[in-house]
Amino acid sequence: MRKVLKWVGRIILLFIVLLGIVVAVHYHGDIPRAELQKKYTYEESRFIEVEGMQVHYRTVGQGQPLVLIHGTNASLHTWEAWTDILSKDYEVISVDLPGYGLTGPHPKQDYSLDAYMEFLRKFLKAAGLDRVYMAGSSFGGNLTWNYALKYPKQISKMVLVDPSGYPFKEDDILLAFKLMNHPIMGKASEYVTPKWLVRQSLRKSFGDEKFVTEEMVNRYYELLLSEGNRKAAAQRIQNFSIGDNWKKLNTIKTPTLILWGDKDQLIKVENAKRFAEDMPNADLILYKDIGHLPMEEVAEESAQHTKDFLEKSMLGIEPPSAPPAESGEAEAPADIVEEPTEEAPTETE
Repeated sequence: MRKVLKWVGRIILLFIVLLGIVVAVHYHGDIPRAELQKKYTYEESRFIEVEGMQVHYRTVGQGQPLVLIHGTNASLHTWEAWTDILSKDYEVISVDLPGYGLTGPHPKQDYSLDAYMEFLRKFLKAAGLDRVYMAGSSFGGNLTWNYALKYPKQISKMVLVDPSGYPFKEDDILLAFKLMNHPIMGKASEYVTPKWLVRQSLRKSFGDEKFVTEEMVNRYYELLLSEGNRKAAAQRIQNFSIGDNWKKLNTIKTPTLILWGDKDQLIKVENAKRFAEDMPNADLILYKDIGHLPMEEVAEESAQHTKDFLEKSMLGIEPPSAPPAESGEAEAPADIVEEPTEEAPTETE
């Protein structure tokens, strides 16, 4: 019995030592936001006070306003390519959401869907934006269609890039999110942040890993380490609820373009067709061999599809100059649009 207890004690001691090594190697304190502002702001970056936060956003170009909403653990930098391309024809506004990028945590630590809806409403008002086009990626796509559901008169048209919204299957959740969702590991993630975990998550976001550069990994990593962002990430994942608004998708009349990579490992491609079927005025374009972030992986192509949708009525939707419908029945669902050279999408293992 003594030998058994002795070996158990040694195993526990070894575990504590190994845990201490992991903590020592991967521990990193918060990085002051002022330091990161010097590195990650653009010439066109602006800061505006909303709900007690100094919100970081970027405005480039002139014309109809197009607001871009990033996804989980990302920042407005994910829209850099689209901003460069589409700002030739639109006023492109990208924003760091509360808990992300250079905006930092919400003063009330409220990362509920209702809180994000209220933030977007107040941000648009503070920025002097009334009726806009809106595009959202992943979680940002979720916020975009929920905003159209709540404030239909404020969005003329919207583009959803691999959006979330339907309940997730356990096997589809990233390891990083599972760790943050654990009460103990979530608390530890506020101080211990392995860069390899950031790199792994990014590699799962692209169909071709060549897009995951060291510069990109460092940006995601450092902005995650911005003051309060890790705590916000854990709180958001632990407390945010998908809810059942997806059951109301068939009531959204806003003209919608859905863009999706058929090799998306984060939100499976079957969700793409589900969105297209559930939304009465939506069209879908699938990109062959592309992952979760088409606006980065096929920037030119996806930006052109967005421009065609907004300006040229290629999908049978009224042009921007036409007055929005105030009432009446929703239009008949548009057919799913796929690239003519693409094969049927294959689910990623």
